[in-house]
Amino acid sequence: MIRGLPLHPVLATAAFVLFFWTHNHFTVDATQAAPVLAVAVGAAAGLQLVATALVRDRVRGALVATLLVAAAFFYGPLVDAAGDAWPDVPMRVVQAGVGAGEAMAVVLLVGGLRRARRPGRVTQAVTVASLLWLAASARVQLSAWRPAGEGVALAALPPRAVAPAGAPDIYFIVLDGYARADVLRRVHGFDDGPFLGELRRRGFWIADRATANYPLTFLSLAATLDMDLLSDVVAAAGPAGHDQAPVVARLRRHAVGRFLQARGYRYVHFRTNYGPTEGSDIADEIVTPPSLWPRTEFAGFVLRATPLRLLEPSVAALYLHAFATLRAMPGSPTPTFTFCHLTVPHHPYVFDRDGTVRADVPLGRQFSERVHRDEDAGAYLAQLEFVNAAILRTIDAILARSPRPPVILLQSDHGTARTMGDRRRSEAEWGAFARERLSTLSAWLVPEVVRARLRPDVSSVNTFRILFAALFGADLPELPDRAFLSRAMYDRPYQLEDVTALVHGEPTPADGPGPMSDKMDYVNSGWALCR
Repeated sequence: MIRGLPLHPVLATAAFVLFFWTHNHFTVDATQAAPVLAVAVGAAAGLQLVATALVRDRVRGALVATLLVAAAFFYGPLVDAAGDAWPDVPMRVVQAGVGAGEAMAVVLLVGGLRRARRPGRVTQAVTVASLLWLAASARVQLSAWRPAGEGVALAALPPRAVAPAGAPDIYFIVLDGYARADVLRRVHGFDDGPFLGELRRRGFWIADRATANYPLTFLSLAATLDMDLLSDVVAAAGPAGHDQAPVVARLRRHAVGRFLQARGYRYVHFRTNYGPTEGSDIADEIVTPPSLWPRTEFAGFVLRATPLRLLEPSVAALYLHAFATLRAMPGSPTPTFTFCHLTVPHHPYVFDRDGTVRADVPLGRQFSERVHRDEDAGAYLAQLEFVNAAILRTIDAILARSPRPPVILLQSDHGTARTMGDRRRSEAEWGAFARERLSTLSAWLVPEVVRARLRPDVSSVNTFRILFAALFGADLPELPDRAFLSRAMYDRPYQLEDVTALVHGEPTPADGPGPMSDKMDYVNSGWALCR
């Protein structure tokens, strides 16, 4: 205490924020965390003053303030836990029930505090607990910190220059979990030919044997945008590693963005509620849906733990805003590189094929384990058909508004996981899963000088190496089109096997359809943005 003023409301608040930062250190740096910490501590101090004025007692007022802080920060995790336990109960009912339960608990505890004969002892216990938690969170955060690395060496990159005359706008649009056409037909019983035909009619070239290099989004996108197979990161992590921080550091300063900025391009980065690509250290503009929700991911995450999560936008609103913003992008006099990672047709399945919103999922529940345990493969296909129609409208708008022919790269980060389950017992089943998971959409709207270099079996790590070598004469030779997969994909992402031969092997009966996997790629509920 400072001259009789208890400090535990401020200490407890700081401990909560540092705890959240510790669990998201791989996507949140000090420039995001410090303002949130300052605002939260200031709010706690203000709450303490109000509580003290109301109860007319410094000690009891501080205890009431700490109680309210704890109730606020535990609201979100309790809602998520209840939502997972009772997935069939509407989320609004869950939120109201948790809120009512917490309100009753606070009223009872406040009544107990008013009757307590020795509140000083309670103050001492709460202060010590807050200090210990604060110290532990700070220690873990400091031990987890590491400097951001840079990926592929870009020799002698000049400072920003004026882009060459006629330089095209470049759009890199990633559709998360979009399976390749042959996999959609073989595993899902779906004919994607009409969509690919419409792309070809608009001038796209389709790599019909394209593959990803890695099965998880953060690794796949880092390899693509850093134009590197990430061998150093994988080796440093080791087979037992699971820390995403080194890879996310590469994504935040990826080589593609730095290469184009050095050549006069303006880099526009879309935030689409996936932790590793939510922010960028180098982007000139970050697109965020307009709402009362904060524009930095960490501030949003902290608020998501509190009752203010009721103001959070929905997943459907995020997608619709992203498509609308992409359609309005062209027109800048400066050549622009636009990166938009859309987490569709990947779950949650919020759209029917005609675009009707079938599930009002808040962003904080987007990757929750129980939000969408949907055994019906039709939900995935319905959302895929919506995405196809939305992408065609978006491409038409970009082409109509562009003052010069743009480059549009439409790819997926990985395929689906319908054959996953427990079926990876034989080598045939392992190969089938590798072919499903690592076979990707890859469509290119590019000048003829680029098209001449393309191959049907190109892997994503060579996407920008091919493009930059053809458009800018860059000394970026293609890398081997290798593919890697872990048998413990989610728990041991770096325990990788080279499955290149399997991915390009002929399908077997094991490649047929199986039950939809209910294993989520990432969990975005409770305490962590993603894992």
